[in-house]
Amino acid sequence: MNLVLIRDTFTEFETVGTLTIGAQKFHTIERPWVAGNQPGEDGGEPGKSCVRDGTYELVLHDTPKHPKVFALVNRELDVTHWPVPGFRSAVLIHSANWAYQLEGCIALGLGRVQDQQPGRCAWRITSSMAAMAFFSRLVPWELGHTLTIQRATPPEPAP
Repeated sequence: MNLVLIRDTFTEFETVGTLTIGAQKFHTIERPWVAGNQPGEDGGEPGKSCVRDGTYELVLHDTPKHPKVFALVNRELDVTHWPVPGFRSAVLIHSANWAYQLEGCIALGLGRVQDQQPGRCAWRITSSMAAMAFFSRLVPWELGHTLTIQRATPPEPAP
């Protein structure tokens, strides 16, 4: 299954988007883009940045902190599952409601709301744990899935 995440809202605190699977729409939240500070870190600043737009293999990740979730992998975009010098690693899809709760991962929710916390966030997603449970029923925890991340196409200006 190829999943598509459309990023549509960008602030200094977060990146917000929509992931659609059939008729089900999930809202997503991630950290904003922060370029890597080391040569060759094209995957963004580890723990502080979302990953670049592109297509990622979804691999199985199972740890006590994040059981049975997916990790993103695209070596050409400097993103691996497990640590490799100069690469991002353990970029997961898991539950969280605010971008500041994430370390470069993607969180799913059933809704999104503006949540102004000065110096901390402008948006949050809602019902993240329920969204992850629903996502797990729609996307079997098996190899073979991909995630394509892209920016929303801006609307055409009115004539």
